[in-house]
Amino acid sequence: MSSKEILRRGKHLFLEFKKDTGAFVGFTGICFILILGVVGPFFYPYSPNEQSFQGYLPPSVGHIMGTDNLGRDLLARIISGVKVAFYFSFLAAGISLIAGLLIGSIGGFYGGWIDEVLSRVTDVTLTFPALLLIIYIASMLGRNMLIAITVIGLTMWPSNAKVARAQILSLKQREFVQASRVLGMGNSRILVLHIIPNIISPVLANSALQMGYAILIEAMLAFVGLGDLNVATWGQLIYSGQSSLTSAPWITFFPGVFIICFVVFCNLVGEGISKLRVKI
Repeated sequence: MSSKEILRRGKHLFLEFKKDTGAFVGFTGICFILILGVVGPFFYPYSPNEQSFQGYLPPSVGHIMGTDNLGRDLLARIISGVKVAFYFSFLAAGISLIAGLLIGSIGGFYGGWIDEVLSRVTDVTLTFPALLLIIYIASMLGRNMLIAITVIGLTMWPSNAKVARAQILSLKQREFVQASRVLGMGNSRILVLHIIPNIISPVLANSALQMGYAILIEAMLAFVGLGDLNVATWGQLIYSGQSSLTSAPWITFFPGVFIICFVVFCNLVGEGISKLRVKI
């Protein structure tokens, strides 16, 4: 596929995506949060780790979202947590996407004993209580963000595998696949060039939803004291303010709003992607 063809299809997909108001709002919201995290530190006057102010200052003109218990500007720490949020959600959802797409595609396309084995592995993985497994591994291996990302990604992949397999089962007997076989194309090439591009939309949609889920899991781990204390995340900000919910509610309120907005935006984007039926 030429670069011009890729650009043409990408432009067509974006125009189709824009027609969905909810999806475009979600995409715009995610872009706004990302720009805030990238550009914000260069324009906002306070450092996220600066402890030069009085603790528990309420929101004001000087400190838009107030300060935390150590006198650090809360907005500066929220802006600092944007990069971590994207890093965490993209990597976790990316691991799930790659593992799920690979396992589901191979099983659905080749069928037989390969499909039987991979389907049983998927079913067994689904039987594990993912949340408890994540908490257990995080408590055993320590408060490390890369470990948390890997564990979350490896507990989310079965849903992507199920989606990919179901889509492939409905496509592999289609005329364009049979025509490719007649032309002498091998199974691997047919799978990569013709099957996967036609099933990627629902898998990407599910992965977009998983980005929001990953952020919620990170916040939950931080809230129960299993987050990485060396990284300023939105979940850690909520954790730091749980002892002062009544006296300084803004410490938990504003990070919570960002988490909710991020999850909602990811859901809107996922729903928009799921409606795309154009071959990539």
